[in-house]
Amino acid sequence: MATLRTARWIGFALVAALGVTAAINSPLFDQHPGTDVLRILSTPPNSESPGELIRQSLTVPDSNNALEDFTRCAPRTQLGCLAVLREDMAAGEPGTLREIDKNLTEYRKLLQSRDFHHLVKSSSDAATPQWGVILQLAQLNLALVSRDSSEQFIRTLESDIRFWKLLYREGHSMLEKMVAVAGLWTDHQFVSEYLLLEDVDEEVLNKLNEILLTSGLEPTTLVTAYENEFRNLAGLLTPPDSQVLAQAYGISPWRTMLLLQPQATMNQYYAQAIAPAICLAGLPVAALLTEQQDGTQCSSDLFFKRAVGTWSLYNPAGQTLVGAAAGAAGYIFRIHDFQGLRGMVQYQLALLGQGKARMVDYLDPALGATASSDQIAFNCLEQGNSLCQVTINTESETGQ
Repeated sequence: MATLRTARWIGFALVAALGVTAAINSPLFDQHPGTDVLRILSTPPNSESPGELIRQSLTVPDSNNALEDFTRCAPRTQLGCLAVLREDMAAGEPGTLREIDKNLTEYRKLLQSRDFHHLVKSSSDAATPQWGVILQLAQLNLALVSRDSSEQFIRTLESDIRFWKLLYREGHSMLEKMVAVAGLWTDHQFVSEYLLLEDVDEEVLNKLNEILLTSGLEPTTLVTAYENEFRNLAGLLTPPDSQVLAQAYGISPWRTMLLLQPQATMNQYYAQAIAPAICLAGLPVAALLTEQQDGTQCSSDLFFKRAVGTWSLYNPAGQTLVGAAAGAAGYIFRIHDFQGLRGMVQYQLALLGQGKARMVDYLDPALGATASSDQIAFNCLEQGNSLCQVTINTESETGQ
């Protein structure tokens, strides 16, 4: 009898808990959007996505047999890509090289664009190419001209860097900005490797150094991408889109219908993801590393996957969606890693040109970079996703 009575009390408690949960998650108890949330939602991007304009203007097919004959190399994680692609070019079949040249001609037209908003959509029926294809064409283009003359290499490098920096600055999404970083990473890694493959004089070194003086990136530019992704999330928090969003994050449809408060989710997402991102993007490397350890300045527990508080019955589906932002600080780390790569290549140029240079003049000391007779390197802030190292071949004296 006691067991039956206990089971009844447990049943009553469960029903009561479900009732309370359903009640407090009714639309009546949703929050009002905060001031910062309203500010972001009321200022949408004032132009079409540059990334889509770029992709739609190219006539390069997404699946291109000619590209398959060339090594797929990732300069952000591999060394020696320039030499590999130059060898591919030298050994390429005439027909393949002619086909690649057609594709590269289209890519070079793109590089001449002074802005993205006057690009003409391709009249081709082919699907717009994926970013991977565009990045591969960028690598092949630079590898090809590097075999011609230093003047051609410098001109192409300058156009490339201007193009990718424009995409980084004007790109709406985080994907577009990270594609720009990948393109710039290739440019800088290829400069470093070019110095190993070619005998360059002081004039070439000076021209390369001038180009790299203007190739830096600001982490704060990522804020626009974080805010745009926030707008996209806000647009998916009401049915029927919320059902699709829930399935993407493994949330059952009934939980989304009954246990999601759209405006409370936006407020929480801003507080735990957008506001910390704005704060983190403005920190120098040393402060960013400190923040990674204690999270006191930017309230960045979610970004660094630390505990973010206790689970509650209010808006549990929204809490799950907010939790999906965990680890998003990696994008900010990647910008600092790129800045470190840029500094290493500048240091390499200085060693070749001056015979002696101080690394501290080119790299943030907080990165902890080291230099030897054959390489310069530091441990990437975005661990596991990049290789922060350049190979050097110089008898020059290095200085810390």
